[in-house]
Amino acid sequence: MPSLFCQNLHHLLIKVVHSWIMILGGHRTYHRQILISEMSAPAINALITRHGLRKYTARTITTREALERRLRQVRAKGFVVANAEYKTDLCVIAVPIRDHHGRITAALMTAMQSERARKEPDRVDQLVAVLLREAAILSREIGYSGPPQHIQHDEPGRKAQ
Repeated sequence: MPSLFCQNLHHLLIKVVHSWIMILGGHRTYHRQILISEMSAPAINALITRHGLRKYTARTITTREALERRLRQVRAKGFVVANAEYKTDLCVIAVPIRDHHGRITAALMTAMQSERARKEPDRVDQLVAVLLREAAILSREIGYSGPPQHIQHDEPGRKAQ
């Protein structure tokens, strides 16, 4: 059972996560893609209806089908690496933090320049591994006891195109 501090942190994280999704919309940044990746289809449809799928760059996800495809990838791989979808010079890597029920309640993320991500795909993979490791520690601290989060490698740097 998590400590009282971790239980309180968990409840705060749930409130903050819910606020982020509702206020800022769910699709446009990568930590939010992690946060909504396990939401039901009706809940995702409600977010899309309420907030739309606004285009920020040529690479922004702007269709329901593309968002659904991305969320399937997030669920399968356990993380998201997205390059130039919100800002043209930004590559973001995000991983889930899970609560004692195994639900995603927060996301851990980092960012780097898009150009560097393209030139250093191995560095992107290293950052994914570090974030997954640290998210696993945080998840355990708030009571998650399920299997370790995973990395599904296709090829080095494949996600940061």
